[in-house]
Order: sequence, then structure tokens, then C-alpha cells
Amino acid sequence: MYFWRKEIEKLDIAVDKIVFLFSSMNDVQIALPGYPCQRSSAYLCAYSVPGGYESMAVLLLHDVRQLAFYCFKEVFPGEKLDDVVQEGILFVESMGFMLNDLDFRSFGPEQRREIWESIPLAKGSAGLPPPVTAAPAPAAAAPAGEGDIPMSPLLGGGSEEGGRRGYERRLEVCRKLGRLLASF
Repeated sequence: MYFWRKEIEKLDIAVDKIVFLFSSMNDVQIALPGYPCQRSSAYLCAYSVPGGYESMAVLLLHDVRQLAFYCFKEVFPGEKLDDVVQEGILFVESMGFMLNDLDFRSFGPEQRREIWESIPLAKGSAGLPPPVTAAPAPAAAAPAGEGDIPMSPLLGGGSEEGGRRGYERRLEVCRKLGRLLASF
């Protein structure tokens, strides 16, 4: 069982103590108490501590630039490591994330350090880069006669009603495609 530990701001652990590191391949909308619903990423990390191992699931809340740390209920012995990591994977994936094993142990010490420094767990919220906001592009005026896009006969013809039917067909195809992709 993983519990939210609001007092944890970062994982202050040595790179050589990390035994498992997972990163989400997708972002998911998450709503945590006290924060607005927002796009989030996830990490799962297991590392050695005196007396055994600890496991931590971490959510990166993109809009508020905060990390939320979920710690396994206790320090556990090495023989439970695989079971606890599997429980962490299920915990994180139950929120809709797809985790990717970074295969941390297979890299050399320098590569591990680079990977660890490239993710926000060790730096905490203070080490997150500021959010990237795209400035709206200025609207360019279309030269006379070039603003009208001819309707394709395949999309319902050139009439307004035919164009509307073509749009409705494309919209229905997009909905069906979305349902198909959501089923995987």
C-alpha cells in the first residue's frame, strides 16, 4: 500500500542505492486534494536503505510544478522487493499511466548519474524548469482570392450542405478511431 507523504519534497538518495526506476510513457489527468485537475507524469523508484528497501511512486503535476510522493507503507526486506515493485507498478498504472522500466541497473555509474539527474526526483519541485508557454502566432492576412478553400467532392461536394455532411462523416470517423484506440 502506498501513502501520500506531503512532507517529502525530493528523493535525497545516492545513485548507487537505486535498484529499480520506472518512468511513465504518457501523461494523465490527475486530481489531488488541494490541487486543480491537471496533466501529470509518473515515476516509480525502489532503492536500498539501512534495514532493507523503500519504494516511492512520484507524480509530477505539470501545471503547478509540484511533485507528489507516495511511499510504500514500510521498509521491506530484499525478498519482498519484486512483490513491492509489482504493487507499485499496479498502483501507478491504475491511475492510467503506462510505465517503462528504464533498466537502471544495466547502465554504468556515469550513465546512471546522467539519467538520475535528468529526472526531477532528486532535485524536487525547485529543480523543475518553468512551464513552457507558446506565444500565439500573429495572424497573417490571406491575399485576395486565396482565403477560400475549395471543397473536395470526396468530402461532400462544394455545397454548404455537402460540406456539412463531409464534416459530420470525418467527425464520426474520428470518434470511432478514438474509441478503437481507447480500447487498447
